[in-house]
Amino acid sequence: MSTDFILAEEWRPVRGFEGRYEVSSVGRIRSLPRVVTRRDGVTSKVNGGIRRPSVKKSGYLKVSLWRDNSEFTAHVHSLVLEAFVGPRPPGLVACHGDGNPANNRVENLRWDTPSENNFDRGRHGTDHKRNRTHCPRGHGLIWPNLVNGKVLRGHRNCKACSRERARSHAKKVPFSLALANDQYQRIMSSASKGEAAA
Repeated sequence: MSTDFILAEEWRPVRGFEGRYEVSSVGRIRSLPRVVTRRDGVTSKVNGGIRRPSVKKSGYLKVSLWRDNSEFTAHVHSLVLEAFVGPRPPGLVACHGDGNPANNRVENLRWDTPSENNFDRGRHGTDHKRNRTHCPRGHGLIWPNLVNGKVLRGHRNCKACSRERARSHAKKVPFSLALANDQYQRIMSSASKGEAAA
């Protein structure tokens, strides 16, 4: 670890856990030395130290914090933003400027709208839905098998599955993969016939 990194790191109290934990400008969490009373009434000294966050399947870092014999789990990016930028404004979410969910440096984070967060995923190439080539049932997410109204809003939904979902809902019967596959074949064959005629 370089000296520049350590000198540039600033520590502030974790909101709601003042005197117990601090968060740094580079996204590290540390516990502070203190005396705690355990559930059985016994008091003991807790040594301070850097907390090791766990990594969620999505790549985001989370950490467990303790207060009043209760455990609280928090995302590291939210703790950094709350300490260095301010409380989360209503309706906003934490966004990573570079798309790396493990980069929790304060200069890489901002509060923004869920819509902007989705646009970020597209820009960073981390939106798994945009990168999909097939729906969960194996139908290609290509034209003409895309729901028109959804495409206009930037979404790609399987037209064959959408038609089968509408049919099964109207008739109050279970979704049929066989009928969705038939829809897919009709959609794709009608497109190739139209191209051949053109």
